[in-house]
Amino acid sequence: MRADRLVAMILLLQRRHSLTARQLAERLEVSERTVLRDIQALGMAGIPVYAQRGSHGGFQLMSGYRLDLSGLRTAELRTLLLGGHEGLLADLGWEQDALTAQDKLHLAIPSDQYSVAAEVTQRFYIDETPWFSSPKTEPALDTIQQALWQNRQLDLMYAKPDGSVISRAICPYALVAKVGVWYLVGASDKILRVYRVSRIQQTLMRDEQCVRSIAFDLRAFWTQWIREFETSRPRYEVLLWIRDQVYGQFIQATPWRILYDEPKGYQETHPGYTEVRVIFETVESACRHILSFGSDIRVIGPPEVGAMVLERARRILAFHSP
Repeated sequence: MRADRLVAMILLLQRRHSLTARQLAERLEVSERTVLRDIQALGMAGIPVYAQRGSHGGFQLMSGYRLDLSGLRTAELRTLLLGGHEGLLADLGWEQDALTAQDKLHLAIPSDQYSVAAEVTQRFYIDETPWFSSPKTEPALDTIQQALWQNRQLDLMYAKPDGSVISRAICPYALVAKVGVWYLVGASDKILRVYRVSRIQQTLMRDEQCVRSIAFDLRAFWTQWIREFETSRPRYEVLLWIRDQVYGQFIQATPWRILYDEPKGYQETHPGYTEVRVIFETVESACRHILSFGSDIRVIGPPEVGAMVLERARRILAFHSP
């Protein structure tokens, strides 16, 4: 899906010469933020796209550039779908195909513009791996990929979040990576469900073929599923004062939703602190996260959170006292 969009973007720029992010978003039916990410992916792939400023500006291809995709094999072309995400390509075993595709893209660039691609690759590099993390493996991915390409059913042994294990026969529809975590979209009893791949304990590919719904649209399904999942989770709002020195660190380390609009009914923030509201799932998750920042966070409300944090702090102090 993304490979088609990237190719369409190049062809649009070749025909129209200059288009703004808004114009590209309207033509490709995506958001402007998606357009900017795609432009970055094209640049990382060596496509000489640049931004022309001014009232008549927009994104343009380097003069004389033409992309010929006729030499790309299917295996190489599909790597464009992930836009150069090295970690995800490695998970799927597509690293070599991606490297070959990159080489062919570079060869498509006119010799007098090849230096542009060389400069991009030597001046920009995106490392998506978290700090101090070892490479993870998902053994189920290989079998799931085979079932997807061959359109065959799967038997799964799946560990639910509560620890129980279920057995389920599914028709695999798609694999989705969200923030480096793989999810399998599959139909069981004609109901589409989402399974976290790391929780799949066993996979067995069956001989039976899948009958996929022709109306299925992956992007639309995933967007709707995410919206329903997030709204279905418990909501526990906590008002906090964050010490300014650690505010950025707090934002980066907090996976829950953060609200920045000013709440009503509370006193003004103390100098040196920034006031935020965080939507945790439970009072327990709020307490644990707040304690990890020690004295750099002050709980303003609800009172039960402050009381729990104080009680935990006392217990910690008592435990570590001589």
